[in-house]
Amino acid sequence: LEHLPAVLGLDAVPLLQAAMRGESADGWSAGVNGFVALGEPAVAALLAMLTKAGQSNDYRGGAAHALGRIGSGSSLAGLVAAIADPQEYVANAAANAAVLIGKASIAKELVTLLDKPTTQDGRLSSYFEEVKEPTSIAPLVRCLARHPKDEYPRNVVLKALAFQAGVDVGPETAAWQAWLAKQPR
Repeated sequence: LEHLPAVLGLDAVPLLQAAMRGESADGWSAGVNGFVALGEPAVAALLAMLTKAGQSNDYRGGAAHALGRIGSGSSLAGLVAAIADPQEYVANAAANAAVLIGKASIAKELVTLLDKPTTQDGRLSSYFEEVKEPTSIAPLVRCLARHPKDEYPRNVVLKALAFQAGVDVGPETAAWQAWLAKQPR
């Protein structure tokens, strides 16, 4: 199945999509590999799959996974938009693919997403543990307030805040809010 693109080119797309809709993990994996073998010409079909209503999370998330492996910059906007998807698996696959492709170039877009509650607060925060973006501090403080319990993703948000701010003011949201209020604007 994953070798069909070498023979059929883009005509393999419906067969690869069918494999990714199936029950078999091997079929799903072969479908993803087939799309990756198609490369850039598969991007439009994969972006359509990513946003296809009524399809399984595996199908849609698999499309994001394939996009990440292809690595096309033309898929970034669609992947970043899919991070807001209400299905956690799809949103996480999109976030991982977007970060893999976009690296530091998508920091501003991810700051915007971090300021809106999504299922990916932890994943976005972990990105900001590694990529410096000063505008992420206020959204990270607001994200911290959304997660009052000492568990994931709060611990990741705190690490990201310490990395971005260059200081650790502790685990309390109020302390971070007070610190932020004292910073020059």
